[in-house]
Amino acid sequence: MGDGAYAGDWPPPAGLKGSGALVRVQASLAGAEQYTCLHRAESKARPAAWPPMRPNHPKGRLEDFVLGLVVVAVRLVECDGVASDEALRRVLDRAERPLHRAQQRYVRHALGSWLQRDRPTGAPPVIPQPLPWVAAKEQDGRQWELTAWGLQHHNPGRRLREFSFLSFGSVRDRDVKAARVAIAAYAAAFGEPAEQGEKPGHPYRLCGAEQVDQVRVALTGLHDGSYRLLFEGTPEQARAYYEEHGKGRVAELTRGGPATPGKTCTDCRRLTTCEAPRRLPGLLGIPSARTPRPLRHVSASDLRYYNRCPAQYLAYSQNLPRTGEYSPENLLGKAVHAHLETNHGGVIAPCAAHDMPWADTEWGDEPHRMKGEFARTGSRMLAQHLNLCPFNNENVTDVQIEPRLAFYDTAANVIVLAKPDMLYQDDGSPVWREIKTTQSDDTFRGDPFTYDPQLALAVVLLAEGALDGDPKGARVELEVLRPDSGDPLVVEPYHEPERVAKARRLLYSYAEPWRSDEVFTPKPGRHCRICPVSEWCGSALKEANGER
Repeated sequence: MGDGAYAGDWPPPAGLKGSGALVRVQASLAGAEQYTCLHRAESKARPAAWPPMRPNHPKGRLEDFVLGLVVVAVRLVECDGVASDEALRRVLDRAERPLHRAQQRYVRHALGSWLQRDRPTGAPPVIPQPLPWVAAKEQDGRQWELTAWGLQHHNPGRRLREFSFLSFGSVRDRDVKAARVAIAAYAAAFGEPAEQGEKPGHPYRLCGAEQVDQVRVALTGLHDGSYRLLFEGTPEQARAYYEEHGKGRVAELTRGGPATPGKTCTDCRRLTTCEAPRRLPGLLGIPSARTPRPLRHVSASDLRYYNRCPAQYLAYSQNLPRTGEYSPENLLGKAVHAHLETNHGGVIAPCAAHDMPWADTEWGDEPHRMKGEFARTGSRMLAQHLNLCPFNNENVTDVQIEPRLAFYDTAANVIVLAKPDMLYQDDGSPVWREIKTTQSDDTFRGDPFTYDPQLALAVVLLAEGALDGDPKGARVELEVLRPDSGDPLVVEPYHEPERVAKARRLLYSYAEPWRSDEVFTPKPGRHCRICPVSEWCGSALKEANGER
């Protein structure tokens, strides 16, 4: 182990200035590969390196790191002996930015859930450790640090350490990748309690080694207090687990790679110089502001949530737990989508009758397993797809199933996210296909490309030339599957400027109120009674009780 001294100068990654001598990998950086931008990870692991042009994005009005406040409250209670109510009062009063009422309710609930968490009675007793464990060493002139963010506890008498990851909801809803567990286990086994460096980008100040004989890594759900043990073993077992699951991932994250634009663009220091999110100023129709605005990300679904209720959008964007989010009809639609995704994910060949489930059998994988009448209805919907399958067209190439797309509207200062059901090329032109299921004859009638924000966004993106290929043949396809019919609806932006103009107006009507809102006031109504996040909203509770 190194002594925490700052290592000598080392060149930063290309496009950054400062020093690359400090390499710090947090366990949170080692998330799911498909969501990881290696371009961002490379710079995030170099806290002393910055791009020549630093982003000038002000913070939003409201707090956006709720779990951080939960941790502060837990430490006040466990380490300082402060009563729960007083700890909450201090946290809310001292927060750098105000909290939305939904956030306040969640912090209060999460603190109670932690203090009453379902840690097994037979588990070794532990006491809190307020400082993170940081495993540090010097190698090849660089200072390496491995650590994890969460809550630390230990039992000095038994030489035991337990690190806890935190989940907004339940442990049943959270899949913690082995690489993250491995980094946390290694830091707990070989790290020292450490304080933040004197300045940002400086190494941790290590506070002295301790003997460790046993390491535990757990996950706690802050909605229901659920608990799951992810790793338990000796330091040598933690080392072996890290060698198998963590070491290669750390190397991948620190050496960088191609950019994968998405939500993480909003906190990436390299955004000003990164070309991966295509710049489309004016995409949302919002003019540039005279003063800088906070950088946000948004999808068409986000805009729908906001239009229904700004507080619901806020709760969703803050990852507050949801209850009863999907109706049986929603789950049926997801099952149909999942089945078609599987069919289309292999060789480009038209779907055939033998690719579809029989009407009288159960089908689909959990949590979208269809039974009984829903299985029969979904089977009939899938049968309608046979004549609409895009692979009936021999000119289809370059198929992408549910690709994650991101575009940067520099005028609105917004990363716009989209995930088509399918993208492909038809004779060199891009085609964006969405698939919708419904049992109603009235749904998706008229011109849905000009009243559905998801479809309107697709139309505007193709009109902007946001996708590679010949724009003259570009089109957005909507495949509507009903039990007894399947309707193909199409718009060709290059040839239909009036429909494009309507789509732009619709997108602006959804995006402009969202962009200018900083308080996200609830909009009570009948939807409150089925709102998945009503638990965190006082207005929804009043609506459910008939109060005004």
